[in-house]
Order: sequence, then C-alpha cells, then structure tokens
Amino acid sequence: MAKLTPCPGTKNFSNLSADQRGKDDFISDYSEDDLSFLSSIGYNPRDLSDFVEDLADEGAPTESTALLIASVRRDYFLVVQNRTASQWGPPG
Repeated sequence: MAKLTPCPGTKNFSNLSADQRGKDDFISDYSEDDLSFLSSIGYNPRDLSDFVEDLADEGAPTESTALLIASVRRDYFLVVQNRTASQWGPPG
C-alpha cells in the first residue's frame, strides 16, 4: 500500500488507530465550531468522517477530492437549496 501524504496544513490521517476508524460516535470528533461550520455549508458530519476513514484505510479519496466534493455540495446547498438543510436519516 502506498504511503499517504497529506496536503500541506492537514493532519496525516493514515496514523488513525483501529479504535478511531469506523467508530459510531463520530460527532465527538468535532468541536461546536466545527459542527456550526459544517452546518453553514450544508455538510453532513458523517460524510466527512467517512472520507477520513476511507483515506486512512484505503488512501482514497484524497484530501483534495474530498474538498472538491464538499465545495460542490456547498454550492448546491447555497444556490439550489437556498440554505435549507436536507432532512436525512433512515427511511420510515
């Protein structure tokens, strides 16, 4: 497996322990400011946690790919959804 090289200014997520990967309590990884920011751009904290976990486990998506996906989601949230958050959760 290739060694992961983080983008400048980011953490090296390849060093996550097994306990940190795939945990159910991903919300505790974020500060209140982090959650507020993610909400302001219409981003689901679970999705970001999944990107970090996949990067640590498989080396993909890269940080730049995750950032590009987040920016497309942000633009859609701001322009199309007019800053109205989607309701997500299990069907039913």
